[in-house]
Amino acid sequence: MLISTLYVSRSRIEPTRATAAIADLVEVSIANNLRRDITGALLFTGAHFAQILEGREDVITALMKSIGRDERHDQLTVINQAPLKERIFHDWALAYNGPSLFIARHVARVLASPPGVDKQRTARWLTDTMLELMTV
Repeated sequence: MLISTLYVSRSRIEPTRATAAIADLVEVSIANNLRRDITGALLFTGAHFAQILEGREDVITALMKSIGRDERHDQLTVINQAPLKERIFHDWALAYNGPSLFIARHVARVLASPPGVDKQRTARWLTDTMLELMTV
């Protein structure tokens, strides 16, 4: 079964190393995602990550465990995980369009949201934002 997982996390990457670290992360992730048949998109705000991953449930579950151990970030919060009828980012092993500083406060607010926040609405907003940024 195909699933989509959307998470946000806080970056632990030193700001002076961010450009090189993210370039390396994107390059390695694209190669790994192609091999694993994963699609998706990544936002990096300088302080936070937001990422959508699409693929087989077992593959995404294993990747999320690996991401959870990655020292480049912490406070990983899954916003949405749901079955997927068709991929949204079908043409992208990992869509990334550079730092997205103008939405930084919005992503930070997602991490700070209380447990009762409407996660479906948040997930739709982040997904739509990623799609718009990737078509620029």
